[in-house]
Amino acid sequence: MSSAFRHIRGTMLSLALASAAVICGACLLNAELGISVAFASDKGESGGDDHGGTSSEHRASTPATTTAATTNGGSTSTSAPSTASAGAQSQAGAKTAAAVSRDGKSVEGSSEDKQNRREPVSGQAARPPAPATAPLTPAQVATFTTQLAAPPAQNSAPASHGSQPFGNGEVLVVGMDETALSNVRQLGFQVVYQTGDDNGFFPVTRLTVPDGVDTLTAMRTLKVAMPGQVVALNSLYRIYSRASGSEDGAGTAGGTESCTPDNCRPWSLIGWKDYLRGCSKGLAIGMIDTAVDTTHPALANGAANNQIITEDFLLPGKKPASNTHGTGVASLLIGDGGKGMAGLVPDVTLYAANAFYADGGQSVTDTVSLLKALDWMRRHGVRVVNMSFAGPNDPLLAAAIRQSVREGMIIVAAAGNEGADAPEAYPAAYNGVIAVTAVDTNLKPYARANHGEYIKLSAPGVHIWTAGPNGKGAYQSGTSFAAPYVTAVAATLLRASGPETRASDLLKEIKVKDLGGEGKPSPVFGNGLALAPGNCGGMRTAEELPWTNGWSSSGGLGGLLSFTPAGEAAAQ
Repeated sequence: MSSAFRHIRGTMLSLALASAAVICGACLLNAELGISVAFASDKGESGGDDHGGTSSEHRASTPATTTAATTNGGSTSTSAPSTASAGAQSQAGAKTAAAVSRDGKSVEGSSEDKQNRREPVSGQAARPPAPATAPLTPAQVATFTTQLAAPPAQNSAPASHGSQPFGNGEVLVVGMDETALSNVRQLGFQVVYQTGDDNGFFPVTRLTVPDGVDTLTAMRTLKVAMPGQVVALNSLYRIYSRASGSEDGAGTAGGTESCTPDNCRPWSLIGWKDYLRGCSKGLAIGMIDTAVDTTHPALANGAANNQIITEDFLLPGKKPASNTHGTGVASLLIGDGGKGMAGLVPDVTLYAANAFYADGGQSVTDTVSLLKALDWMRRHGVRVVNMSFAGPNDPLLAAAIRQSVREGMIIVAAAGNEGADAPEAYPAAYNGVIAVTAVDTNLKPYARANHGEYIKLSAPGVHIWTAGPNGKGAYQSGTSFAAPYVTAVAATLLRASGPETRASDLLKEIKVKDLGGEGKPSPVFGNGLALAPGNCGGMRTAEELPWTNGWSSSGGLGGLLSFTPAGEAAAQ
């Protein structure tokens, strides 16, 4: 065979493969979302990509200019492209320009800023157009109306939701055209909310079901009535109700040292040193939680310096949940050491998304709010996001997290507080997400923590001193308060890493202390206790450095270098 012929054949094969790749890319979203059961066992189901493998979708076609954005009740609408130094302003003019760092410089103005943020994603993720919808005939309307009136089947909840809640009386549909909207209205559904094309993942329409119709029956009927359309439940996610706290009667803690007796206990467990607090300066990190009290003494300075950028993502008519949980999580990350609540990474820029509303005394969010909050992070190039909540395995959230991870976002999530026999909690159990469980100062597992193979790391999460209500402090327990320690470790490592770093890369870089006693991952502790890096630029850990903070071996702390083995703690 001549070399010329081999060259021509090779060229033709390359073109064919490239064409196939384009076609597959166009069908990717439908393959992921077309049927809900695709995610019944999915934890990201990504293979290499979600664990850090290279993806063809990674920061593809990012425009050279940024897009100015205005916020309106959590919906982000785009206007004409502006120069990279132009910021985004809210309608009230009170929020910091999201595309501008706190010193007023463009986020793309220097190589340092580019490293602190992922490339912001402009517009929607690549996806195929919604399927064309045919109008329903009168006979079809009659048939589907009869099906909607049928009594619900027993034990008919989808496997991906189990006993977890979903929005009763409402369903979600992706990418509806005008004909589809007309069809559902003929069947008695009402359109109450549409994300529109400003949602970077996929436009979602929220429908209320006809009066007296079972939600699951409505979802299944719509799937038959609109073949090829993605129809899903609006899953509900909750701040862990079992994460408990008690207000400190002395009020706001005082002191000028970053490491005080109240917060040094967990710091000493992971080997966190005061100088590490500046390693992640300027890095864009995020949290999806309740609102944050930016007037709290531990957070007021950060807010005044434009280090805390907040946005609400509540659906219309929802009452905001208490801000206690979000304020506590934020203080662990960015708290003011001068107020006795030293944050682990006080020099970051924190994007705080309020996605939780009050419902029967609990803090609840849903699929639509989470999609909008996550996309807000994605658009502003947030590198690492803390998620301290749990709920069911949801096909829309799974797809959005998959896309965000592929684009370079690191997601750290609480493993759950429902006990050792509880099912996997999401989003923690998705592939590409770092699931964190909680341990106490004796390195014993938190009694209420979930167990499972999805757990990746352990961190301090019992009797943690945080910012509390009314400007005071509170002790909090739960995996919600363990996750920020790993978020801080990730932020510190990312500051010295390239923008291509993925969760799998970090899991290889984060040094751990084995708590399972077998030298392999444990369903109780994951890979082990996450340890702080020894310095800003290198990967030496605190176990490889001298420990001189003066802590004695009392209380099971044992200093940094002489941890009490988990199996021996009970004997002391």
